[in-house]
Amino acid sequence: MTSKAEEVGGSTAATPAGMNRSPALGGLAWSQCALVQIEGQDAYAKFGGGGHGDVPTVRGAAIIADGGNVVWQLKIEKKFASSPMRIGVQHPQVRVGLNWNDRMCVGKAWYMDSQGDMYDGPNIYTETDAEYKAGDLVQISLGYNRLTYSINGTKVRGELEGIKGEVQLAVQLFHKGDRIVLVSQHVPSEEEEEELEQQEEQRHQQFLEKKQKDMEREERELQEKRDKEEEAKKAIKGGGPIQSVANIVHGDYSLVSAPKRLQLLCEPPKVNDTYKKLYGDRPLIPADDMQALKDKRYCIINVWRNINSYPVMELPLAMCDGATVPLDDLVTFEVRYQDRTGENYLAYPSKPPPGKEGAHHRWVYYPGMVKDEAILLKCWDSKGSDFAGLDPETGKPAINATPESGPYRATMALHTAFQDPSSPPDALSRESIEVRCIAFYD
Repeated sequence: MTSKAEEVGGSTAATPAGMNRSPALGGLAWSQCALVQIEGQDAYAKFGGGGHGDVPTVRGAAIIADGGNVVWQLKIEKKFASSPMRIGVQHPQVRVGLNWNDRMCVGKAWYMDSQGDMYDGPNIYTETDAEYKAGDLVQISLGYNRLTYSINGTKVRGELEGIKGEVQLAVQLFHKGDRIVLVSQHVPSEEEEEELEQQEEQRHQQFLEKKQKDMEREERELQEKRDKEEEAKKAIKGGGPIQSVANIVHGDYSLVSAPKRLQLLCEPPKVNDTYKKLYGDRPLIPADDMQALKDKRYCIINVWRNINSYPVMELPLAMCDGATVPLDDLVTFEVRYQDRTGENYLAYPSKPPPGKEGAHHRWVYYPGMVKDEAILLKCWDSKGSDFAGLDPETGKPAINATPESGPYRATMALHTAFQDPSSPPDALSRESIEVRCIAFYD
């Protein structure tokens, strides 16, 4: 068979005589791929050390649309031991620079290099034990947006996924004299396509079944953990259910719900009151005692602490300085229980005050809290400055109200768990406990 050499874009290729050629698409184009040779150039000599510029890249004219299928077989006829080589696919209209994974071509090239690393855009997708060497027969298969490789009949571990849009085969050689022969390109027939679709459907079904089994297993493990926690709590007199951390900015009481909650403590415990197990139907505060306490200043305080042997490194508790939260930032929402309705406050995102820059809410937290440390969190102060003189029923100034004078006194501290950017990625889960107390002042 005779052939003629043709140089396109710095690469040379030999095309068997009598084969029809398609128009080039930014490089050497193939209408049929049998016995096409692709030779590299000396990129380092050509570009003065190989710093920048195009490197020899040969691109196939066979454009495979999204979801299409095609199989290419390539023979590596010559390769210097240390020279780089890349074989993969790319979008046909994208200019390839010195590296297929530079940031100018993010998501535009998917390939395996001579060291066996698989790349998707600028990121290594996976590392394999494979590498290209002289004499190898390489097969790459593109189907259903996945690119898989085999070398000498052995499938390479891993695959590249999420290949979208039109793509074409591309080969990148750097060293003068390196040579690849493109042996064949096979586009499946309708019968083969149907078989591939059936295989893909079977694979997808297997994936769904595995995912379902994994979800069921995880749910069983989670339930077993919950059961063990509940069993452990049975030894704690009056223990309540374990809850996940609250990761929304909130206050536990409102101008309306705080005094109502105090009054409810004079009644038999409600369904969700943890002290019901201890007190039965007896109120926490006898009605006669409440009569003497109702006009006193009271504070509802949470005692919060870590209960694990290691410091809190995940989702620590953050608290907001009450003096930095205008009442206009608060919004009331109801918490409906089986036999009562409570109220909490949420907060709008912090906005800069008029004429100033930056958010005005001031947040603090204690990093790495250990087991023998505790936080006293003020949830409500009946004599706080923020709502002084307001009627709990209407939220408006009370008739003949006389707000207390003196220094500012915060009514409550908004709080939340939050993602601490300094937390290590393998941080152990936070486990904490809080006990709610009411303090009356003489």
